[in-house]
Amino acid sequence: MTKKPTLAFFGATGGSTLACLIPALKSGYTCNALVRTPNKLLTLLSTHNAPTTNLTIIPGSATSLPAVHQTLLLPSTSTPTPTAVDLIITGIGGTLISNLPNPIPTLDNPTICTDATRTILTAARSLPSKPKIVVITGTGINYTKRDVPILMWPLYHWLLRVPHADKRCDYYGVRGDVVGLCCNFGGVNSAWFVGFIV
Repeated sequence: MTKKPTLAFFGATGGSTLACLIPALKSGYTCNALVRTPNKLLTLLSTHNAPTTNLTIIPGSATSLPAVHQTLLLPSTSTPTPTAVDLIITGIGGTLISNLPNPIPTLDNPTICTDATRTILTAARSLPSKPKIVVITGTGINYTKRDVPILMWPLYHWLLRVPHADKRCDYYGVRGDVVGLCCNFGGVNSAWFVGFIV
């Protein structure tokens, strides 16, 4: 029987990343999750009857190098050398806030996605083994083709300009940093309502 990969989650209280964490826990995967508010994550998991026996919650920010580094390592075992997780899943996002008098909304931290992913990559450089990384983004950030209905463009251009700029830097800019660092890089553009768990 093959061993299940170990997972590290960033942005686990958000819809798309939570939608990955819940089935992973229900399937018995060993998971680490870095969150600012552990009680919020525990409440969300309990709402969906997700077990937490294989979950280690690390409280902290995804831009804190020590907290991120701790999240990328499995809880201490009997081995003298720390063991890195096999797969990193990051779906960091910010909170949309009003930016009056400017009519374009912004984020509570307009570069949170890029900053967090760069911190994750910095921490990963010091690991004994190089995990794979998956970056979860949303629709509307694709440079090469349109992935939303044309009628949605005004909404995306106005309402989501700042978050999409950050997600584009996160997704496209970080891809170059990953070469030589991680085994593989994957990106997931979650479609509308995928992050909602029933």
